[in-house]
Amino acid sequence: MVFIQNLVWRFTSIHVKSCGLRSQLVNLDNDTAIHCWVPASALTSQDGQVGCKSSSVAAASKKLETKPALMLIHGFAPNALLCWENQVGTLTKEFDVYIPDLLFFGNSTTKLTEKQWTESFQAECLMQMLQLVGVQNQIQLVGTSYGGMVAFRMAEMYPNFVKKVVISSSGVGFMSTSLDNLLAKSNLSSISELLLPSSVKGMKVFLANVTYKAMWLPNFILHDMLQVLYEENREERKQLLDHMIFGTKDALPLPQLSQKFLIVWGEHDEVFNINLAYELQKHLGTSRAELVVMKNCGHVPQMENPKEYNRIILNFLKTCPQNSTKD
Repeated sequence: MVFIQNLVWRFTSIHVKSCGLRSQLVNLDNDTAIHCWVPASALTSQDGQVGCKSSSVAAASKKLETKPALMLIHGFAPNALLCWENQVGTLTKEFDVYIPDLLFFGNSTTKLTEKQWTESFQAECLMQMLQLVGVQNQIQLVGTSYGGMVAFRMAEMYPNFVKKVVISSSGVGFMSTSLDNLLAKSNLSSISELLLPSSVKGMKVFLANVTYKAMWLPNFILHDMLQVLYEENREERKQLLDHMIFGTKDALPLPQLSQKFLIVWGEHDEVFNINLAYELQKHLGTSRAELVVMKNCGHVPQMENPKEYNRIILNFLKTCPQNSTKD
């Protein structure tokens, strides 16, 4: 029944292309490549690839950006479009939208050793990718879950390039013990068991924890999803979790950042408790960080209530920032 997922993917791709985006494989060097859905106006080669050694890099600096740039950074969804499909139509009307697959998701890969597979390395790769496709001006970021951690690192590493940030359902500042109750309730030994299901039963546990309202799917569909979405790069994705800096004492204390932040959280998030949202807002300062809690949502509010989610983040992204004050 794999054809069902392939059919869904085909329609998703058609929808995204109709919104003015196209698939681009960006070769950062001989070891690492990032796949990204980019605006049709972005620089591309005939074969849909851009490389660091290509003459197109020089031409990229001449690219004209007609709208503000916005990048959507996914969590541990198997690829970016599964996470952001419901946002594409709304956001592309206002922004030049970039939707990358993080390393070992979708078609993004690296040959570098796993010791380098941190959130900071992901952030560095995304920055290189944006430069290669010709993004010159400041960019705004929306990151969910693991992608929110990458967005936070980008804001820290490139403060003059990252203008505003939306952190959605992302445990920035969490410790590994924060997940103890979740793992005990679900009878799991590690977070990788939850985020990388290997059985139909595991898929049911995963869906039960990431959404507030119960999502029922027949077993054959769940089996199909496992085959298509979760088998590729399973070990590499597990290594990403093992090499996360966030969740360890090495990530603390969190840096103070200068950008404006919007923190969006599902009221019933079972993966990252809502207390983490309040702690992050307190750390960043209420003058820089606004917090919006979405009712009747779990860990994926952008999928559970996309219309409201889109309204919330658009209101923030389109608002001209005021001068920050220190708390």
